[in-house]
Amino acid sequence: MFATSFDILKWADSQNVAIGGFNVYNFEGIKAVIEG
Repeated sequence: MFATSFDILKWADSQNVAIGGFNVYNFEGIKAVIEG
């Protein structure tokens, strides 16, 4: 399968969204532990 640069950018962007959401979730969890 031939991936265009657009497909690669789209895939990288979806990965970044997933990783970013995971990091926010982790940060909120750590903050809750520190404040709790």
